[in-house]
Amino acid sequence: MPYLILYINITVGYSLVKIFGNKLYEKTTQYITYLTGISLILWMIMHVIGIGFFESIGFMQPASSTSVASLLIFNVPNIHIYEGKGIGPFMRNCGFAWEPGLFASFICFAIYFNLLIKKRIKRNRSFYILTLGLFSTFSTTGYSAFLLIIANYFILQNSKKSTQILYIIVGIPTFLYIMNLPFMADKIKKEDESENFLYNNNQLTSEIESEKRTMTVRRWEGIIMDYLNIQDRPILGYGTINNSYVNTHISSYLLSSNGIVSTFARFGIVLGLLINIVFIRNTNYIDKLFRQKYCMFYILYMTLSISYSFTTLALMIALCSSNLWISKSQKYIK
Repeated sequence: MPYLILYINITVGYSLVKIFGNKLYEKTTQYITYLTGISLILWMIMHVIGIGFFESIGFMQPASSTSVASLLIFNVPNIHIYEGKGIGPFMRNCGFAWEPGLFASFICFAIYFNLLIKKRIKRNRSFYILTLGLFSTFSTTGYSAFLLIIANYFILQNSKKSTQILYIIVGIPTFLYIMNLPFMADKIKKEDESENFLYNNNQLTSEIESEKRTMTVRRWEGIIMDYLNIQDRPILGYGTINNSYVNTHISSYLLSSNGIVSTFARFGIVLGLLINIVFIRNTNYIDKLFRQKYCMFYILYMTLSISYSFTTLALMIALCSSNLWISKSQKYIK
C-alpha cells in the first residue's frame, strides 16, 4: 500500500506539471492563499464563538490527535495540546493541515513563490493574507523559515550593497526579538535537552507500548532515530516503516517527522542522493526562470524539512521535480 500511494503521488505530481507547466508555482501560491484566507476567517470566528461549536460541526475524522475535528479546509485545534502555546488568548491555527507547524510550512512555500513572482511587498494583498495566516500558527518552524524568506528578498537578492547593509543592521535585532518570543525560546530550549531522548527513556517507551499510542519524537531525536535506520540498511533503505530499525528494535509506536535524513533512511543513500540532486537541479531551473540566485528554494525546503517530510507529497514532487517533465520549449518568465 505505501508503494501504491507513492506511485499515485508521483503520477499526480507529473500530471500537475504537464497541465500547468511554469504556471504551477503561481497556481500553488494562489490556492494556498485562498485556503489561508478561509482558515483565517474561521480561526477568528472560532475565538469568538468557541471551539465547541466547530467541534460539533466537524464532519471528518482528524488525521491526528492534534486536532479534535476537521472541516476538511479547516482543522479545529486540540485545546489540551495547544492551550497557552500561542500568544495571550489566541490558539494556534491548524488551517487546512492537521497541525499548525505543517500549515505554516505550506504558507512559507506560498510566500516564497509569491515574492518570487510579484517581486514586491507593497500593494501585494496575497502576501498580507499569507503573512497573517503564518502569524496565526505561532510556529517556530514557520517563523524561522519566514525570516529566511525575508532575508533572501531584502538582502541576498538585492544588488545594492548599501541597501543590503541597511537591511542587515535592521534585521539582526528583529531576528533576535522574534527568536526570543516565549513560544519560540521554550521550544528551542526543549530541543536542546538531549538527555531526554525518547528511544533511551525505557519508562516512557513502556508506557507508550502498554497504551498502544503513537508518539512523534522531537526534531533532533527524529534525526538520530533515522540515522540508526540508515546504519541498519544504508544502501536500499528500509522502504516501509514496519521494516525500519527503530520499528523492529526500539518501538513501533515512536514516529519521526523530520524530512532531511528520513529520505536517505527510507530510500537508501544512493537513491536519497539522486532525489536531492533532482531537487537541486530543479531549484537552479527556478532561479533561472525567475532571475534569482543561491538556490534558495532548496535551502527553504531543507529548513522546513527539519520538522516535516515532504519528499513523497504529490504537490512537492511537482514543485521540486518539474524540470524533469516540463516542456523545454516554454520560455522563461520575464
